[in-house]
Amino acid sequence: MQSNTNCVKATTLTLGSLCAAASVQAEIIHISDSGYTVPFTPTQPSFSWNIDQTGPVEWHWYNTNTPIASIFGYVKNNAMSVLKQSAGNVNLLNLATGYIISGGRNFATYANPIINGNFSLQNGFSSGVEGIFGFKFNPGGTVLYGWAKVTMIPATNTLTVSEWAYEDTGASIPAGVVPEPATTAAGLGVLALGVVGLRHLRTRKAKAK
Repeated sequence: MQSNTNCVKATTLTLGSLCAAASVQAEIIHISDSGYTVPFTPTQPSFSWNIDQTGPVEWHWYNTNTPIASIFGYVKNNAMSVLKQSAGNVNLLNLATGYIISGGRNFATYANPIINGNFSLQNGFSSGVEGIFGFKFNPGGTVLYGWAKVTMIPATNTLTVSEWAYEDTGASIPAGVVPEPATTAAGLGVLALGVVGLRHLRTRKAKAK
């Protein structure tokens, strides 16, 4: 399983596996190519999802066939919760790109989007089509907001999280959006990033084509 972590400053670009610890500017932490998948098999019935890639895992997705086959997600640590449709239900909501995820939204501490080969507590997702859901968690005293891209196939009881991002200061974040490097920052930025950062930069540009 490959995991690439990109850290993008709000005003300038920083990429690579590590961000400058001394930075005081807000950063969007972006993790891609993770390939977290929950198929309905005895050998891989679940995965624990570590949002910030350090410390305890925040969320757990798992398959169950008792009493019926379903995919269920729940909080494990750091006050993790996922954005739901409204205060009156716990439907996992498929967000439009740019939807603002913030403290003013409704969140739930569990999700059960697939039951017995069919979509269940969800709104707006389509089988085999990538969607976006929002989340929040508290890894160190500040509630952080983020989004994740997920593909679900009810017929095979499968859920895959392909990438996610969160804002590291507690500010709101637009769903599905990762800031691209500013044109003026690219020249000096490549020198500062080094080989690893340059590889990430090229990867991001290739994906954008």
